[in-house]
Amino acid sequence: MRKPPHSNIVVQLEPVPPRWVMGYTALDGKWRECASMPATPSEDEPARRADLDKVVHWVARVLGVDQVRLLRVVDTRRATWWIAT
Repeated sequence: MRKPPHSNIVVQLEPVPPRWVMGYTALDGKWRECASMPATPSEDEPARRADLDKVVHWVARVLGVDQVRLLRVVDTRRATWWIAT
């Protein structure tokens, strides 16, 4: 896993195949994926899926911190959350 160099980290739910992706947009404008894990296939609302898959715990573990908060980003093509440590 490549740790992001700044705090602009997000988590996205990719639909096919269903997986959670953590990453950031680098200064050159390119997307950099840091880590991913499978998402449980489900028709539930994305926030519910994040709870079921324990995304908060996964992100905290990957970043090496005790706890994080996920803040939902509105008006995005994919379900996306900012990560607050």
